[in-house]
Amino acid sequence: MKLFLIDGHALVFKMYYAFLGRPMVNSKGVDTSILFGFTKYLLELIDRERPTHIAVSFDPPGGTFRNELYPAYKANRGETPALVVEALEPLTRIVEALDIPVLMIPGFEADDVIGSAAKRFASEGFEVWMVTPDKDYGQLVSPRIRQLKPGKGGGESELLGVEEVCDKWKIASPAQVIDILAICGDASDNVPGVQGVGPVGAARLLGKYGSVEGVYAHLDELTARQQEQFRAAQDHIALSKELVTIKTDIPLDVTAEDLVYDTVETPALDALLDHYEMPSLKRLVKKVAVAPAAGRLPASENVRLRRTPPTSSGILRSRGWLRFSGAAASRARPQRRRTSPAAVARFRCVRWTAKRSETIK
Repeated sequence: MKLFLIDGHALVFKMYYAFLGRPMVNSKGVDTSILFGFTKYLLELIDRERPTHIAVSFDPPGGTFRNELYPAYKANRGETPALVVEALEPLTRIVEALDIPVLMIPGFEADDVIGSAAKRFASEGFEVWMVTPDKDYGQLVSPRIRQLKPGKGGGESELLGVEEVCDKWKIASPAQVIDILAICGDASDNVPGVQGVGPVGAARLLGKYGSVEGVYAHLDELTARQQEQFRAAQDHIALSKELVTIKTDIPLDVTAEDLVYDTVETPALDALLDHYEMPSLKRLVKKVAVAPAAGRLPASENVRLRRTPPTSSGILRSRGWLRFSGAAASRARPQRRRTSPAAVARFRCVRWTAKRSETIK
């Protein structure tokens, strides 16, 4: 069984920048660049890889627990581009029409939801593919969890397993990506590190001492300059490590059955593609329409799955947003991110449905 977990926000931004210089605008004057690029990539991915299970995860509106730990987290970022905000609601409707669930938990980033889902379903025997360009996901890679990085500028995607992650960072274990990021910091997220120490120097220290904690335990063995650098970062290094660590233990109220990919063409999807004037995607949909076949072979056998024509039995429809509650939601006390009131208002129109539909308060 092969589960694909899509980092929705990362893919949205990838499409935003990919089409920035050559936007697609329909006859109504609506910029459909992100909608087209995102949907095309998703459909081509499904057609090429034929996952048995799939889900998309987006960041929730508002902040996360990291903003509570460190109010300056991502504070260096500007306001979310209007085109990105405006694309989120129609994108969720397109994904919903494709019968692909969207996973979101208030107070946690998509990284944490995907990390928790990846670890859980890998332990249940799934081959998990995390689809994202984000370097942070390297820390999650294991024998049953891999990262698929979309290619740049339409280039080939890069599949990273344990060996590839370790070779890339010059480390012994993917878990040490956490220590690399803590030492180097993450400028894109405004996470401080050890000033003056880069990936090469960090990897060399980790090769000798194993972890950030190991480096500090042997501080007297470092050069005078390195001692000065690490002592200057000592007050914040533990926080930095916590900020760059992707959570893998969030309780998820979702089953493997919820994530089964068994969609076919639907009137709702046709209507959306017609509304946004994307006829080429309708042709692509016909190509990737699939239905469940009895006796699926496990993904570990490396067999390209072939499924029987659609049947009316066993097809889950309109799963839409899987709304999480309970312990995970009650612990989340999100702070407002630097997003305009108009952006938040637009996002509130997105429906979460599980047992019932309701407006996000």
